[in-house]
Amino acid sequence: MPRPDHQARGADDPPAPFGKAALRRFELDSRAERQLAGARQLASAGVAVGAVWLAAVGTHMVHHLLAVAGGLATLGWWVVARRIRRRVASGARHYLALHDDVLEVAQGERTLVLPWDQVRSVEVDEERLVVVLERCSGSPLTVEPLYRGVGLYELRDAIAAVWSAFAR
Repeated sequence: MPRPDHQARGADDPPAPFGKAALRRFELDSRAERQLAGARQLASAGVAVGAVWLAAVGTHMVHHLLAVAGGLATLGWWVVARRIRRRVASGARHYLALHDDVLEVAQGERTLVLPWDQVRSVEVDEERLVVVLERCSGSPLTVEPLYRGVGLYELRDAIAAVWSAFAR
């Protein structure tokens, strides 16, 4: 009988690397992602209204520059919200799986498989709010806490536990 913290693999899930099932699998938190996209769109709508008002009643060049900056910020937030909604639509292809010998991070069409023997440390970057895996060679891998039922520190602890079990 599987432990309760394991996520069952669905029929649409891609196969595990090397044919092994994951020790633990984290699925994308679609609800939180949809809420984040909605909040960004709502905020961008408010900035857009302010930018239009500033452009319409502004008398100085500074007002018009601020209106342009507001318009660019609005556009940027809409693009980010659209990417989030696209990620939610393909939620089954966004997951993190902890195997006994590798870490598997799937982000849509891209899947990264990182062997545990290539990991030097697992830490939290509190400024960016991400889990950072220092590699023996190459740039660090950052993992955002986008997964259902787990926060930043719980995600770090889960990754570190499997990594340290491998290192023994």
